[in-house]
Amino acid sequence: MTNKRNLIILALLLVVAIYGYYQYNLQKIPQKIAQSQESIFNVDSLRFTFKVSVLAQKGLNKYMEASTTQNEDAYYDAIDYIHAAIAFSDIGYINDPKFTEKTSTLLKQASQILEQYKLNPSKEALDHFKELIVQTSFIAEQKEQNNWKNIQKNYINFTTQEYKLSQLYQAITIAVSIFLLVVAWLSIVQQRLIRANKNHQKQLQNLAYFDPLTQIPNRKNLENIIDTKIKLCKRKNLSFYLALIDLDNFKKINDLLGHDAGDELLQNSVKRFNAVLRKEDIIGRFGGDEFLVVFNEHTTQQEFLKVINRVQASYEKPMSINETEFYVTTSIGIANYPKDIINGNGNGNGNGNGNVQHLIKSADIAMYQAKNLGKNQVSFYNHQLEALIQFEHTMDKEIKRALQNGEFELYYQPQIRSQDMFVHSVEALVRWNHPDKGLIMPGEFIEYIEKGLSTAEFGEWVIVTVVEQQKKWRMQGIDLNVSLNLSVKHILSPNFFHKMTALLSSLEANLQHLAFEITEYELISSDKDGISTLERLKHAGFKFHLDDFGTGYSSISYLNQLPIDTIKIDKSFIDYIRPHEGKQGLVKAIIDLGSSLNKSIIAEGIENEYQASFLKEAGCHVFQGYLYSKPLPTKDLEAFYKNNHQAGVSSAEETT
Repeated sequence: MTNKRNLIILALLLVVAIYGYYQYNLQKIPQKIAQSQESIFNVDSLRFTFKVSVLAQKGLNKYMEASTTQNEDAYYDAIDYIHAAIAFSDIGYINDPKFTEKTSTLLKQASQILEQYKLNPSKEALDHFKELIVQTSFIAEQKEQNNWKNIQKNYINFTTQEYKLSQLYQAITIAVSIFLLVVAWLSIVQQRLIRANKNHQKQLQNLAYFDPLTQIPNRKNLENIIDTKIKLCKRKNLSFYLALIDLDNFKKINDLLGHDAGDELLQNSVKRFNAVLRKEDIIGRFGGDEFLVVFNEHTTQQEFLKVINRVQASYEKPMSINETEFYVTTSIGIANYPKDIINGNGNGNGNGNGNVQHLIKSADIAMYQAKNLGKNQVSFYNHQLEALIQFEHTMDKEIKRALQNGEFELYYQPQIRSQDMFVHSVEALVRWNHPDKGLIMPGEFIEYIEKGLSTAEFGEWVIVTVVEQQKKWRMQGIDLNVSLNLSVKHILSPNFFHKMTALLSSLEANLQHLAFEITEYELISSDKDGISTLERLKHAGFKFHLDDFGTGYSSISYLNQLPIDTIKIDKSFIDYIRPHEGKQGLVKAIIDLGSSLNKSIIAEGIENEYQASFLKEAGCHVFQGYLYSKPLPTKDLEAFYKNNHQAGVSSAEETT
């Protein structure tokens, strides 16, 4: 019945169309433009090509904004625009394999740069990203020009009544000839079109709401899921947990083995997550190496903790990538709705999207705390964490301002050679001349430099200041070695070796008069890359002091492998040196150990003559502490040096 009805309707429509067309020509309308199916296709293709170009340009603009302002929202918008551009370049309407291949390749490279460098792209990476977008736009422009040419060619002008009538008769003849075939195939074609349209819509939906690599919900989809969950819980007075999971050290594996290996790691991680999560829990890829788990609203705290423990336990076994095993850990930040809605006082009130973003931010703050606790940790959000993050952000901005305004100043604490009591070296220690708070000691801000974005910039400022000061001292006849603190985070920064050697070369620094201090704890906590960089610098002529020795629990064999020249005994051990104190023998053992390894020994924190006498007898090479001098500004240090050497010379002459 359906086919017969379709046949009757089609026949009536055909008769009406032919009659209408004939009457139209009888009215002698002077001109009509007909457009071929190919032209329609070209118009559609033109539209999608234009969207590829526009989305790519928007992605570039957003990434420029994100890298300049450190705005994460702009960064994720850039990712979304680039992914959307990739999706439109792959849509079948374009039907140009070469165009799709070229633009997809360029845009995927751009996407890789986004995921690799995030908010801190190097100049080379940013220039490469711009070039990829420019090439994409150029290819799209060429495609648009070709489409316009094809559209113009396919327009047919009907200029005469006779031509119109002949086309009418030809159309009637063809219509009658193929009418029965069209009817026979109508239902089949219709069904195919419906299926194709559904598949096409499904593909578009997958691109818009699912991560193409892992096939799990993407950030936009997760935000919709959380929004729906919040509305449900608010209506029924329920609560639910949110867990933000970050893969620790993912970037190192990605850099070591390449992006393909990184992609494989992400895919394997999803498999492990799915193996331990429950069916009612939803996991999605939030971005980069971060995953977000939305737990069922009926999950109790005990059930939730069991699942979190299973997630962490699933990473106890190594992960095999390219026939190489890697141990990967997770840092997990947890937030709860409605308790952890920021600025909502825990009641979940406010607009839906605001609540979503606040809840995600709470989980992100908790995850950041898990990272700070040493990674492979689970941290629950609390409001004190938010205040701490805000304070660290404020300190980071103030430190950047201080570097720009020249608010930092180096003080120098003398180091006395035990054999002749001459000042032969100093340790550079930073002070902050804050415009509002006055002089700030390093204990109040150094840790925020380590955590912030100015570690490398600050370290380079210290080096430049020290080298320039040494040049001024030499002109005054003051010959002093200077030791300065070097952060392991700075050492592990990209291209540290080349940047450091180039910097000191440009300053014409004498490496024999410079030493870099690294704390024992930082050195032991760093991976092999940090020690490898130190070894390369050691071969290039750099000298290193191991600071705070005795606090890091390093083994003798490990200590012997470190590329260090000098051991500095921590003040906590020097405090053991007092009459009738049994632990002072431990200091003697440290000195003997260092001497047996051919390391120079510096004792810091000496406060009385008894300590100095004991250390000299024990064989310590250099003394440092308030017994001799506190850290001094440059002018005071110069006066101290001259007095010390004059006193030393006078003493030597009297002895003679």
